[in-house]
Amino acid sequence: PPEQIPAPMILLGWGTVTGDADYGCYPLFHSSQWVPAGSSRSFYSNPAVDALLELGRMNPNPEVRLATYREAMNLIMQDAPWLFLHAEVQLTAIRNEVEGVVIHPTERVMAHHARFK
Repeated sequence: PPEQIPAPMILLGWGTVTGDADYGCYPLFHSSQWVPAGSSRSFYSNPAVDALLELGRMNPNPEVRLATYREAMNLIMQDAPWLFLHAEVQLTAIRNEVEGVVIHPTERVMAHHARFK
């Protein structure tokens, strides 16, 4: 419960290693995920957001999922359970003489097969 948290605030970083919206939303904003059951240390609770996250998690249609998570994120931003400080964007370039480098959509650079042409 929020009243049992020993610190008045926390600093948290979170990346979406899967590239899926569920990974970035459900563990942090669904009310069933409050610590210690999950990763939500803000103790955020909004039944409308919970319903949208559940719908997005169960629906296989990419267009429906996109709209569902967009609506959930809009509600989350309006409620402001966090102070969103930073969203990192990385720029990576590869010289024409290099091949075998893969830049994953999650911004991970995989260079274990890199070599000069």
